[in-house]
Amino acid sequence: CAKEPEVIIHQEKEDDIYSQERLEKIARDYQVDYEYLKYLSEVEKNFNLEPYELFALIASESAFIPITKMDGGSLSYNTTQMKLVTAEAVYKIITENYQMEIPYPNGELLEKDKNYAALLAGGYLRYLRDLYESKEESYTAYQMGMSGRLNYYQKHGDYWSPYAVKIDALRQSFLELPASSRSI
Repeated sequence: CAKEPEVIIHQEKEDDIYSQERLEKIARDYQVDYEYLKYLSEVEKNFNLEPYELFALIASESAFIPITKMDGGSLSYNTTQMKLVTAEAVYKIITENYQMEIPYPNGELLEKDKNYAALLAGGYLRYLRDLYESKEESYTAYQMGMSGRLNYYQKHGDYWSPYAVKIDALRQSFLELPASSRSI
């Protein structure tokens, strides 16, 4: 008597998260390169982020447009709008805490390589999540800095800053897009 194959429905849903159809829809909606979105999905998987966290962060920061602009007296780079001083700190975090070998950041690399900028942002988000153990605190710290998140908490009694609410809502909206069974 042959044993029937086991059906794993949960795995199908996991595979469907980054479906080609869903990524193509985001690419069309934001007029962003599909390959870049595939790269972001790999960064999320590599750093064990929640699905579409990095997408939401980048959509919020730059609408996926790789721009460099002056912000508060220093340059904010690429799709992640990360400042050089933050990138240098994140480099240290990624190489020491997650044992990844990556190039040391500089203005030119941050400005020209959106994949590198996204990798730093993904690593930083993972570090903040490991440090604070809550997504809302992590999102608030990403935008306001580690001390800014405390100031927000002192004023409001929680970490659900408008930025954290926006990131969480965007992440959820990406998850709610239709997905087919063609995963990447």
